[in-house]
Amino acid sequence: MRKLDVTELDDRGSALRDRILGPGTVPPPPFWIWSQNMDCAEVVEPLGDYCRNRTHLPPGLWELTVLVVARHHRSPFAWYAHYEDAVAGGVPRECLDRLATGQDPAFTDPAVELAHRVMTTLLVRHHLPEPLFAEAVSAFGQSGLIDLLGCMGSFSMSAWALNAFRVGLDDGDDARAWPFPDTEPF
Repeated sequence: MRKLDVTELDDRGSALRDRILGPGTVPPPPFWIWSQNMDCAEVVEPLGDYCRNRTHLPPGLWELTVLVVARHHRSPFAWYAHYEDAVAGGVPRECLDRLATGQDPAFTDPAVELAHRVMTTLLVRHHLPEPLFAEAVSAFGQSGLIDLLGCMGSFSMSAWALNAFRVGLDDGDDARAWPFPDTEPF
């Protein structure tokens, strides 16, 4: 991991952590990165909090969103941090293992398959064709689709920050085997 300038939070960082994560909580690495610029952190972290705690997406779908984005941006720390939670949320391990290798995950749950299709289409094509948009609104409602989009954006920002600071990419406590075998590590 690249060196961060702080090991402790200042008063603003502590107040934000206490408000979002709870007093005395050890924040995850993205929080430490955002805390290097508290003006940014005070805007970014509430969206992260919303995605973690208040989204209308079911837990397995929320965790899948993290993993689809982690795979797309090749963020190993995000992948490992959320893999088991996605499994606990009902996403089949074998589907996630196929996702990690770049294969079709072959989700059998129609909502999960649709969410994956929406996310993948946006990440690859950068837009939703009208039929897919209509299918997503029908299945998730506009509010649910907006939750999915907001979480994708929040998790993308976190993946970029984690990758920029090489969290989980270098030797150290956070380093593990590269989880995306069809790609080269950075």
